[in-house]
Amino acid sequence: MNWEAIGAIGEVVGAIAVILSLLYVGRQIHTSSQIALAVTERDAAKAWSDTTASLSQDPQIASVYARGIKNEDELSEHERIQFESLINRMMLHHSNVLRMYEKGLVEKDLLDSTDRVVLGLLRSEGVVQWWNGFGQYFTESYQQHVSDLLSSTLESEPS
Repeated sequence: MNWEAIGAIGEVVGAIAVILSLLYVGRQIHTSSQIALAVTERDAAKAWSDTTASLSQDPQIASVYARGIKNEDELSEHERIQFESLINRMMLHHSNVLRMYEKGLVEKDLLDSTDRVVLGLLRSEGVVQWWNGFGQYFTESYQQHVSDLLSSTLESEPS
């Protein structure tokens, strides 16, 4: 075997090693991306859980929520602040999930599930009152998303 043949074999072995290294790095990047996605979705679920925990842990907050979703005008000033704060946190959470979805950080099924929760909220008179007063403080893209959700729901309901 001459030196040219040995050199050619070395180049082939080197090329194979580079290809294997690139495949390995690609796999590691994919795995890291999947882990980051799972962590982001877990954190989003925990944020929602933390937001709604007060409903199950504090009977007074649960009472304010139950009365507020019917009509926030029937709440005292202090209760109204509690109700508005709770709904604001829920809607901010939804807004954050939408933003994460738009950036490719969460899957569509998480957005869809939070969309359904928000639609449920927006079917209550008290939350509609809240949205009419506070919705303007959210980003235009989020306001449009909520508007699109409401429009799609109205279109799919029987006349």
